[in-house]
Amino acid sequence: GQPPISSGRPRVVIVRAGAIGDTLMATPLVRAVRSTFANAHVTFICSNAARDVLAHNPHLDQVVGLSYRHVPAALSPEKTRIVRSLKKFDLDWAVVLESHRSLVDLACRVNPAHVVAYGAIPGRRIEKVMFDPTKHSIENNLHAGEALGVQSAGLEMELHYPPAIKAALQTRLDRAGIGSGD
Repeated sequence: GQPPISSGRPRVVIVRAGAIGDTLMATPLVRAVRSTFANAHVTFICSNAARDVLAHNPHLDQVVGLSYRHVPAALSPEKTRIVRSLKKFDLDWAVVLESHRSLVDLACRVNPAHVVAYGAIPGRRIEKVMFDPTKHSIENNLHAGEALGVQSAGLEMELHYPPAIKAALQTRLDRAGIGSGD
């Protein structure tokens, strides 16, 4: 009956610390969260290698890069800083598009009210969602967001970049004789 997020400014963290392609496949979920909860504060924890893919995404309020994704939090000064920083937000939800214990643990350590993840940790309250290998990763990611009451806003991935890059790219294409319809 009642939607999991009801009022105020919901605070959501999405964790997908994989490669660039994996990160891009999480962008439909990011857009769906923003579309469903326009005033939400949305943070994304990603690998440093994929950080630039999200840096200009208008649906995100904060992008946090992670250098060493599988190092346990107890041994990682980087994860300790991330946890300290994100605890201040008093998070409502963490959506962990990972099954690796260290990343599920990282999300749990920021103390969100609810955690949805592909993996579980004994003794932690986590709503485990199953990754269906017969479905595309984008569909699985959107399914994970359904626990929050998120409604899909399409399956298309998004890559946003600053206008200066678009201008430089257009100049290169023009020099190569490649028109906008090519």
